[in-house]
Amino acid sequence: MKKFELFILLFFLMLSASYADVILVPLDYNDIQTAIDSCSDFDTVLVFEGAYFENINFHGKRICLASLYIADGDVGHILNTVIDGSQPLNEDTGSCILFISGEDSNSIIQGFTITNGTGTKWIDEHGHGVYIEGGGILISNSSPKILNNLIVYNEAIRTSSGIISSGAGGIRSGDGFPLIQNNAIIGNSGMYGGGIVLNYSGGIIRNNIIAKNRVFKPSSSHNTYGGGGIWIGNDNPTFPRLVENNVILGNSALGDGNLPPCGKGGGILIHSAYVEVRNNIIWGNTATYPAYDQIWTYSAGMTFFSYCDIQGGWTGTGNICADPIFCDSNYVLSLYSPCVDSGDPSSSEDPEDSLNPGHALYPSRGFLQNDIGTYGGQFTKTFPDITSYTYVEEESESNSGEPDVTRFLSPLYGKNEIGLHFFLPIESFIEINVYDITGALVRELGKGFFSSGDHELIWDRKDCRFHEVSSGVFFIILNDNETLSAQKLCLFK
Repeated sequence: MKKFELFILLFFLMLSASYADVILVPLDYNDIQTAIDSCSDFDTVLVFEGAYFENINFHGKRICLASLYIADGDVGHILNTVIDGSQPLNEDTGSCILFISGEDSNSIIQGFTITNGTGTKWIDEHGHGVYIEGGGILISNSSPKILNNLIVYNEAIRTSSGIISSGAGGIRSGDGFPLIQNNAIIGNSGMYGGGIVLNYSGGIIRNNIIAKNRVFKPSSSHNTYGGGGIWIGNDNPTFPRLVENNVILGNSALGDGNLPPCGKGGGILIHSAYVEVRNNIIWGNTATYPAYDQIWTYSAGMTFFSYCDIQGGWTGTGNICADPIFCDSNYVLSLYSPCVDSGDPSSSEDPEDSLNPGHALYPSRGFLQNDIGTYGGQFTKTFPDITSYTYVEEESESNSGEPDVTRFLSPLYGKNEIGLHFFLPIESFIEINVYDITGALVRELGKGFFSSGDHELIWDRKDCRFHEVSSGVFFIILNDNETLSAQKLCLFK
């Protein structure tokens, strides 16, 4: 056992002797579910790094299920402690995590990668039929805390006889009040609510990255209902709804049909519900109906958008429409971003840098006024490197309704070298060049025939044949003589 792990073990053994029990996985039990089943309220199940192929049910337990992240704040534990729901004992219970027994805010899951869930066959609480829901996490009549997780590559798209539809690829909550905070919810799929669904549910969705989730139509006999990033529907007067300080980016809502939500709300869909939406970046989302790429509201009642950066603009106090200018693939803002210090001045301030009083602590930027986006406000946290997840392939809708793969993926930033990943569906003659913001050629990266498949080119910022590169905004252009694909880079010394 590594020295660090031994230290953590001894620390929690001392803690358990004084307070509640701490159950260690795999030291006390080989699997997470058995550890949970052995718990009493207010115990902690502490999970060491590894891959756990389980579909976990909290069974009403008021416990904290956590990785070693809670001990030392090392975000590497989040990447390396994986709950994989791909091997359910019953395909009708394919969610990675179930909160369906009245769990409250003392039921916590924190510090995991939650992936490969396929959703649970679920009877709607309000008599609307049977659905497959909650690819990653399914919540019903419960109010857990979901903190500091990567919720990636889950889906709820299965259909069969008697199923109305499938949705909520990442998280589904019905008639509850979850706190969903500091999570990266990326690359999840559903036929509605690719990232998150709140149905007759309250909830706080705060300081998350909600990116590259998708809604599409795998079955011609079942409808889609929009909401690529977030789907919120049907008021529950018991619970408020707050969507605050998130990046909601690159989500998609594809599909058509005779129902109003189909193919709408690439970023957020809200119908028949009151929601407060503030300090969010809602950008680069797409829908079948372009007028509703970013947002679609329908009978939304008293829904307010304020101090948000929304592509295409939106009515509301403090809203802006300006390129947010990220400086890395974790969506940290550039120092020159218009979102810095542009959030609601009455909301919580950014954490202060003790070494630079009056200035925000990284990854917040600027002074102390709340930044728009994931890293604004007092609840901001540092995320693990999510570069591999932000490479999720962009989508467009083909005649079959299935997503097609584009050829151009996000760059990987290094200190001096930029790795450019791209995909070609067929062998092609292409040119790839770097230009500055004035259109001047900076570097020729490649020219010639490239085979079909994935490729990577490296741009060394120190090797620029035309003029020196220090910092600023640049564009990488891929040209195959038929189509131009572009990727913006924000670089600093």
